[in-house]
Amino acid sequence: MPAMAPVDEWAVSIDLGVNAARGNSVYSMLTSGLRVTHLVKMQYRTVDKVVDYIPGDFKKGVDIKAFPDLNSIILSGSEPRIMEIESFLRQIDQVVPMVMIEVIIID
Repeated sequence: MPAMAPVDEWAVSIDLGVNAARGNSVYSMLTSGLRVTHLVKMQYRTVDKVVDYIPGDFKKGVDIKAFPDLNSIILSGSEPRIMEIESFLRQIDQVVPMVMIEVIIID
């Protein structure tokens, strides 16, 4: 069978019934369109440990990669799952309160 040329999205939906039955990659091209990728930049936290803090339920079906050069996290998966993770990350990406203690020692 000859290799398939790249197909526009509208053509995929038209040919889906025929080519999916044949086992061609048209169906996988269509379903891969449901996968999205987002870059979430952290402002106040470093990404080193943040990935470990994301609950396991949120991680199902989502690829999560830390990108330390930009202090960002790359999320790839379904839109609803990514939105849950982004919401969680925004909740924990808060300014860390700091206390300044000034000490003067008099002898």
